[in-house]
Amino acid sequence: MFGTWLLISGPRVGPAPACDNPPALTLATLRPSITSAPHPAYPTPAQLTRDDADLAQAGPALPPWIHLSPLGSGLSTEDSFELYCGDGHQVLQWVGYAACSRLAYKRGELYGRYVPQSVSNKDGQAMDIDIVLNEMFNDGDELLVEFSGGPQPFRVSNLTKGALQMIFLVQSAEGATSGEQLGQMTLPQFRGIMSLSKAITPRFPPEKVDEIFTNVATSEQTLARKVENKSGVSTFDLHDFMAGLVHTAHHRYAAENPLQSGYMMLSFKLASLLNECLSAHAFPDVSRKLERLQPATHSSPAALLMKRGRKLVELTLDSCQLKRCKASVVRVDLRWLCTHLLRWGMLGRDFNLQELCVIGLFAKQKGTDFETFVLHSQPIDYNYDEFEKLLLGIASHMHTAKKRTEPFEEYLGGMMDMVFKKAGVLAEVANLGDQDD
Repeated sequence: MFGTWLLISGPRVGPAPACDNPPALTLATLRPSITSAPHPAYPTPAQLTRDDADLAQAGPALPPWIHLSPLGSGLSTEDSFELYCGDGHQVLQWVGYAACSRLAYKRGELYGRYVPQSVSNKDGQAMDIDIVLNEMFNDGDELLVEFSGGPQPFRVSNLTKGALQMIFLVQSAEGATSGEQLGQMTLPQFRGIMSLSKAITPRFPPEKVDEIFTNVATSEQTLARKVENKSGVSTFDLHDFMAGLVHTAHHRYAAENPLQSGYMMLSFKLASLLNECLSAHAFPDVSRKLERLQPATHSSPAALLMKRGRKLVELTLDSCQLKRCKASVVRVDLRWLCTHLLRWGMLGRDFNLQELCVIGLFAKQKGTDFETFVLHSQPIDYNYDEFEKLLLGIASHMHTAKKRTEPFEEYLGGMMDMVFKKAGVLAEVANLGDQDD
């Protein structure tokens, strides 16, 4: 038979709190009415109470305790109760639902008021909710159940391909000295993002990350594709970066959880890397940088100024084309735009490549929440609308970095005037005005 001590909590902010006098954990038998289905349905409060009353009379066994902590409380305990797991033939999904159902019943809340979000071991490691209890855990092991008010249960962080594309491009600018290096990730850059996201641990050292990079970059499939595409063989493109993440997820989980690794699907290991490392440490850092640029989009005077200068913005982007094809949609690569930003005396003086890459991301995405980022087929190509927002972001960055005191729209107007003059488009507008007359 099987018993488990459960801790029901909000977001994990540290290890489970110590208990001065932990109860002696023994086992009791669970009624078949709760274990009849492979994935048990949400147990009703009456069902749980009736079963527990029957089980309490079955013998002197002490059941495991559940400590309840509200969402965002830092694991401060507000209530505790007992939950019988019987022989442990249930899956972890049942544990989450049963605990949340009991919590609602004890508080007199509506059935289904609370929903589980994840089930973790005592170290805070999120577990696959389809794992059978007695296959993975021993008597007395502790589990942590995250819960919320819903509505969606077991919500995995919605990390999109757009977010991964974003972090790849931003990291490819780290330490870069030329715009041509954007979109190509080197070994130090890959190691850097793994370090920033805290994927590197004593059990999973930097040398292992370097080994994964080398193996992916020199695999037969990678070399064949890069020869065909005539791209560098010593760097990662986005495709290689995705493959590197999968390899990292597998080897890291095996190093951190050697006894559990064989039971876990690769998709779960990848979700663990994304949720616990990238989304917890790397993505929020970029989101904070984007938030600093957002006020520029809410300035009505700035919006009016950009609207009046729209024709000049379009002519400026036209002047930046490497090949001018009148019939095609105008899109200019950021790597080529770097050449013009250098000519205009901005790149390298007012901002560096890393800052430009963040501003470029600001121009391509509608918001700052990485979970909503859109995957772009041309992530560093800019059309008229995106180029206009790029210029707005550059002005916002410069206005803040230089600690200018004049209103933003005034500074924006001066910067745009300088760009238009150096791009040589003001004369073209004057000529167009003469032709209209």
